[in-house]
Amino acid sequence: MLISHPFTIQTDLYSNLQCQTVAGGTKLLFRKDNLEFLPEHLKSGCAMLGNSDPTSNLTSPSPSLTDSLHTCFSSSHVWPLHHHQTKGRDIVVDEDPRLHLLWHKTKVYIKPIPPYLLSAAFWDYIQTADASLFRAAAGFMRTYVYLIRYEIDFRKATSAELGLIPTAHDQTSLTFEAFVDFLSQFENLSDADVSPRYRSYGQLRLARVNHLTRLVLRRWSYFPRYSRLADELAYFVAAVLALFSVVSIFLGCMQVEIAVMSLRSGEETWPGFIAVSRWFPVAMMALILLLLVVIPALAVGILLKQAVFTLLVLRAKKKDREKAKAMSSSVVG
Repeated sequence: MLISHPFTIQTDLYSNLQCQTVAGGTKLLFRKDNLEFLPEHLKSGCAMLGNSDPTSNLTSPSPSLTDSLHTCFSSSHVWPLHHHQTKGRDIVVDEDPRLHLLWHKTKVYIKPIPPYLLSAAFWDYIQTADASLFRAAAGFMRTYVYLIRYEIDFRKATSAELGLIPTAHDQTSLTFEAFVDFLSQFENLSDADVSPRYRSYGQLRLARVNHLTRLVLRRWSYFPRYSRLADELAYFVAAVLALFSVVSIFLGCMQVEIAVMSLRSGEETWPGFIAVSRWFPVAMMALILLLLVVIPALAVGILLKQAVFTLLVLRAKKKDREKAKAMSSSVVG
């Protein structure tokens, strides 16, 4: 399936690649320094890009998983880099494209831009060589349109600590204005021109993706949130301890009530204290029962709200598809 319209990169920030058209109209990608590997990816040959390009991992591992994320926001729901830190999240640089824009508590995972994605020759080659890889790479680059919105984001991304934007090779004098000008070429790409991962979803909560992985893919997790098994088990132990505490308090209240009721009338030397001792456990049990009703009710309310949001999103997507289909039919007509 071809992209909806030809995509041409006018601005080139990495000039060490060249695309040549050989006999039969086939395009080949080469490095000008005659090396046979993509920069920073020694296992990816230029001429064999369609079989070994690492950007192939940018596509979702399962269409059924992305289809289950209807309660998430749109593809533009990506916070700028500095805003993540405002929310108390540390930026974790990871080359695994599956983790790009996943966040968990105080961390957000971001994949750095490979140098070849800044090359006009690469985009000239890949959109005809492999449309699926083009959609994956284009969707990935489109996320940086939202990540780098201000100069402070650019300074953070090019810092030695993060290194999200390559500054080696011929990008030593890369400026914020030049980079934004390059990114603007991806800003108007339609969702139909990017892979499913970046078509409808921006940043995603790792816990939600893990839960959906258990339900849809029948796997324990999409990516472990903790590096140690003890930390993973602690998440469930905390819930068990909370339940145990509630039950213990409930049973303690019942024991106090029974003990007070067993006192004979002649032994009630402190009638006020006895009255408090009788009704306080009852009040605590009533409060616990109320919480046991209210908390599940809130959870059900949140699920219903998400279900309504899902229906609205699906309806909006259906209208967009019908509108796009009608426009394409009118153009053909």
